[in-house]
Amino acid sequence: MRRVAFVAALCLIGVLTVRLLPSARGDDVVGQASERGRALASHWQSDARLVQVVVSGFGFAMGANGVPDVTKAGPPGNAVLYFYSPSAEKYFEVTALLNLTAEQRKMMKQFGQDEMRGRPVDDSVSPFTLALPSGLVGFDRALAEARSAGLDKACAGANPMISSCGKATQAELHLYWSGEGESGTPVWTFAFGQHPTTLKTVTRQVDASAGKVVAIADKQATTLDIAEDDPAAQRRSLSIGGERDFMTLARLAHDGMAKLDPLYKLYAVAVVLGLDENQATPNAKVRLAEAHFEFARTTPSRYWDNREVRVDFPTGRQGTILYLPATRMAAPQQRKPVPIDFAKMPDADPFLRAIVKQFPRDYREQWTTYENGCEREMSISPSIHVTRCGVLIPIKHYTDRIYLWLQRTGNPYWYAQNGPSEPEFAFVSRHSPGHDWVWWGRVKHAEQWRYEIMDVDTRKEIVGCTAPALDPTREPAAVACSG
Repeated sequence: MRRVAFVAALCLIGVLTVRLLPSARGDDVVGQASERGRALASHWQSDARLVQVVVSGFGFAMGANGVPDVTKAGPPGNAVLYFYSPSAEKYFEVTALLNLTAEQRKMMKQFGQDEMRGRPVDDSVSPFTLALPSGLVGFDRALAEARSAGLDKACAGANPMISSCGKATQAELHLYWSGEGESGTPVWTFAFGQHPTTLKTVTRQVDASAGKVVAIADKQATTLDIAEDDPAAQRRSLSIGGERDFMTLARLAHDGMAKLDPLYKLYAVAVVLGLDENQATPNAKVRLAEAHFEFARTTPSRYWDNREVRVDFPTGRQGTILYLPATRMAAPQQRKPVPIDFAKMPDADPFLRAIVKQFPRDYREQWTTYENGCEREMSISPSIHVTRCGVLIPIKHYTDRIYLWLQRTGNPYWYAQNGPSEPEFAFVSRHSPGHDWVWWGRVKHAEQWRYEIMDVDTRKEIVGCTAPALDPTREPAAVACSG
């Protein structure tokens, strides 16, 4: 009965679980959170830092007659505070009730409920990791500044009796990243209901350090959605000509991405080349038929973007460069890769040429496709056969084109159409020095597969061999290299 009564009491309160501030106005949320919330978070991790505050549950203001005034928003009802530990790479969440009366606090105490609760969370809603600074303006002042920033004009024509436009519904605070190091601007973003015509949420930003209304963008990813109007998220293509060596194409892809968004950095590569063409010209630079460059846009946020730049020469002379749309990832489940320092990247041609030399003349890769066709089921006589049609017939194909890859030992596996198989990626990673960049390819012999690995950092050749990998989902068994 006591548990039922307590749940009913919370429903009457109309908010979540715990109380943060002794004030009914919720003033200086960050200051109170730093003093009281950090005490809880510090028991979890000593380096816990406050990274985000979300305030909601505004409800309606109370009129002078004791009846809620539906034309005005009331004080906030609850807050959620997120702390991040750099050493643990995990989050601690503090939930809070605001605006409680003395009677409500007394009732919570009777049921053994603390005024503040915190818990570690494995999969935090917050993506932020940058610490909020001290000395920020109070919550009430920031809200007042936001309300003074043209809300009347934005909500002109809205019926205050039925429209939410102009009424505070939520407030959020985190450090907007500047694009360098851990610097940034602490910004309150206030939501004031829906615009009466566009139905979009009306928002205002307030610099929490200066207490002034601002309009700035965060250079880190804040949600799992990618903005449709983001120029770096659009598919682009253009025709190119000239040389087909790796460094020429890599520079083209790198410079093109830098123009779209300089925060994208190269972290993996897959190239396709014709053996016959390159074995016929052993003293020339290795010419590529395709190149697939994987770029990562990593920021202090847990969210990061993966984007491929594809260069293709279908005719051998005229090529196309294609900037594929970005895909948003979430760490730590999808680990952030370490990019290569492109300015210090050594010429790849000696490594590619060394691997090409390991392939025998007239080497061919084989793959199989399945096409509709007919197959003989039985022969009644030399001239009479029973044939079944409409079945899938395996067709073997042979090509002199091979794949070579560039990867960093310790980086996560990258999922791409032209990337290596995950088992082979793992095999090469285990046979390469830690944190080194390596070029590698695979020569398929009947009795074994030979992995030719060139360490970019030490310029040493590494060789590993496996039994033929008949199952692409399992790592091939290592064997002693023969020949």
